[in-house]
Amino acid sequence: MKRALVLVEGQTEERFVKEVIAPHLWPLGVHIDPKILVTKQVKRGPDFKGGIHSFGQVQRDLPRLFGDTAATLVTTMFDLYGLPADFPGMAGVGQRNGRQKAEYLEQALQQHFNNARFSAFLMVHEFEAVVYADPALAARTLQAQEHGVALQAERNGFATAEDVNEGIGTHPSRRIKQRFPHYQKALFGPAIAQAIGLARIRQECPHFSQWLERVETLARA
Repeated sequence: MKRALVLVEGQTEERFVKEVIAPHLWPLGVHIDPKILVTKQVKRGPDFKGGIHSFGQVQRDLPRLFGDTAATLVTTMFDLYGLPADFPGMAGVGQRNGRQKAEYLEQALQQHFNNARFSAFLMVHEFEAVVYADPALAARTLQAQEHGVALQAERNGFATAEDVNEGIGTHPSRRIKQRFPHYQKALFGPAIAQAIGLARIRQECPHFSQWLERVETLARA
């Protein structure tokens, strides 16, 4: 059994990895273990976890994962949208599209750490691309089927679910929250992903699918 460690942004991604990705990888001989990024360390009590406010958090936490010599692969799962300005590569990312930005910043992150077991991954543009992988099913899961058609119309305006854009007022989670005010990412996001299924998510989210394929190659290595 090969072991992969993934540094995730928060509880949503942790549940997504544990409940959706891990059951897929286990029969292939890969155990994937999510670790939530620490937001703030305290002297007493548990650390605060979730969210990237500065690259210093990643700089602190990733080397700890590299220190686990039992892990064959170390990777990440952060949203492209909202990355801090001091993230490696941000100064030169330019006017690329979403997937190009993700690939550019992933490469910059890998070069920064220069570890042979590290393969960076950023979700384009947010975790909520998963919700747009099947808008009708997402609306049913949120018990608001009447918004499914409108959500699908939004999705149809882009080449893939990952292309739903990253504007301040139009990024995926903002759009979803406007239609579904009761939407809570950590509560509903993984449930929607589980209902949609990995096959559909991979079809609609090619950058995510490419990353998952890299993780799957552990079983063949």
